Amino acid sequence: MIDPKILAATAVAFDALDFTPQNDAIAAIRVEMDRLDRAVESARARWNDINAELAERRQPELQARALADALVSGVDAAVAVDTVNNEGELRDERDKLREALRELSDRKFAASQKLRLVEQAAFARVQEATKPLIAALDRQTREAAEVLLEAYTTLCALSFTAHAGEHQRDALKVVLGSLFEGRLALRQDRSAPPAVDGALSHLKGKCAALPIRILPTHQLR
Repeated sequence: MIDPKILAATAVAFDALDFTPQNDAIAAIRVEMDRLDRAVESARARWNDINAELAERRQPELQARALADALVSGVDAAVAVDTVNNEGELRDERDKLREALRELSDRKFAASQKLRLVEQAAFARVQEATKPLIAALDRQTREAAEVLLEAYTTLCALSFTAHAGEHQRDALKVVLGSLFEGRLALRQDRSAPPAVDGALSHLKGKCAALPIRILPTHQLR
């Protein structure tokens, strides 16, 4: 059984965690990422417009229509012709947009990396708070393993000498095999103790970098 005092102390440690710096950093990073997303959207929209205009250059009837539209709207004829004939400028602008989109992509990646570092820092603080509980569980499992091994060797001796306890010996052998292979034999309806879920629930809502989830029963295998 898990020591309720250590479990309660873990819950208190979770409550004491202050993630204000991490929450502020995450909020700032998300604002930055939103700005980058809007910039990318704007650049791509202009990129599409340029491609559409360049496509018109390859179709004289569309180019004539664009010139006629400009003249009808009151644009000076010389200006309208210059506007229609600025294909080189459009290509230059598209090249610059390509470089800008590459730079924006790099900045988005850098922002996502900063977000990951903040998340890692937040989880590192949670992990530090769990160390006493994990140490206690480690001692408990080692003690339990010793008990199981002693029981198994005793059952082996009984079955060998007295032909007794063979069924229990074989069942325990299966359990020990699972343990030493890194697996734990559990019924599908087994779940973590309620006190454990209760302690973990103290982390809910504390930090945007901590998407706290309670392990469903069917995944505990």
